Amino acid sequence: MKKLNAAGPEAVPLKFVAAVLWWITESDVARPPTTPIQLIAAQEVSDAVAEVAAGTPERHSQRRRARLFPLDNLGRIPLDVRPDSRGVVTDGTAGMFAAVSGDVLTTKGDACIAPTHCTDWLS
Repeated sequence: MKKLNAAGPEAVPLKFVAAVLWWITESDVARPPTTPIQLIAAQEVSDAVAEVAAGTPERHSQRRRARLFPLDNLGRIPLDVRPDSRGVVTDGTAGMFAAVSGDVLTTKGDACIAPTHCTDWLS
């Protein structure tokens, strides 16, 4: 977590992923499912809220979204940036994220893609 902590508050989504990995670790193997997930930086959320609040009232919603990652691929990022001997094995039955299927945790359609990529949080 040292490198993630050094990355500052924008790395919070990756800290969340690191915590999820601990929930689904058996021995020295993290077993995340392939559930699609989108993380978004808190600053991007607050920027979107401020933009809407300061703008002209409209009769439609504005949606923001982050890039889509399968949780098993996203889970490898925090393990790669800090010393961690755990391996990652995809397990479609592990943890609370395996209880959902398809794209229920992601936004669809014409949502604006947030500009920050998860690897940007590490730089």
